[in-house]
Amino acid sequence: MNGDGDEESQPQQKKPGIFLYLLYGSILALIILLLFSTFFSGESEININTIVTQNVEENLNCECKIFFDNETIQTKSEKFTLQRYANKEFSHKMITKKKKVAVFGECYCDGENQNHYEQSMAYLAKITSNEISFDFAFLKNNTNISFKI
Repeated sequence: MNGDGDEESQPQQKKPGIFLYLLYGSILALIILLLFSTFFSGESEININTIVTQNVEENLNCECKIFFDNETIQTKSEKFTLQRYANKEFSHKMITKKKKVAVFGECYCDGENQNHYEQSMAYLAKITSNEISFDFAFLKNNTNISFKI
């Protein structure tokens, strides 16, 4: 009699329902889809880093523009005052699906003494790295436009 009474007092374990399996499966499928779209979507994020330095004896009022081809031509612009012998750094992000990217940068500065400085650079880059750098350096009597391809 003791054996029969003990079996009746133990609760039966419930098996998980099909709804719970469907819920877990849906969550797992969503996580896999997010990972796949992140790593295999074909999009690349590129940082376009720019540094402007000057070695002239006056403050400069500058405007630098970055143009890049990402299905349409996009422009990023920075206006700033560059103190005597100082530098300025800024960065822009570009997301593209292309394997080759055309990027053009130009920087124009006007000095206090009516001096004008400008430089331009162009890149046609194959996407192997996630960074493109533009370095503009303005020196005394530097009014040339230079192209770096």
